[in-house]
Amino acid sequence: PMGEVYTAIDTGVVSGLENTPDTCLNNSFFEVAKYFNMTNHLNAPTTFSMSAKVFDSLNEDEQNLLLEAGLRASRYGLESTKTSDAAYREQLKEKGMEFIETDVESMRAKIDYTSYPFMQSEEAKTLFDLVQKSK
Repeated sequence: PMGEVYTAIDTGVVSGLENTPDTCLNNSFFEVAKYFNMTNHLNAPTTFSMSAKVFDSLNEDEQNLLLEAGLRASRYGLESTKTSDAAYREQLKEKGMEFIETDVESMRAKIDYTSYPFMQSEEAKTLFDLVQKSK
């Protein structure tokens, strides 16, 4: 449980964790974890989720309003995350946490994304292609 992570790291029960700079700062993990390995694989932008049953019950204007609001919130959340992430990293450095640059490209080159069973669906392949094109 998240409430036990600090003590687990401090006592050596856990030797590391995967999380974002804001979580490391807000939970004072910098006090017990000296290093932050920057893989940049974990982002937490704003997402918009809703039951398809509820969405389908709305009229077209309501659906469009929600879709537009969700898109705006997602864009705002992503920009806010990028801005605050840089500030959190600086604060962690000031508190003594050492950031380790990672060769992310060599890690990506080793991953065969198509080997995962869920990647066999056409929806997953389409989403994967969109993500790859957005880089």
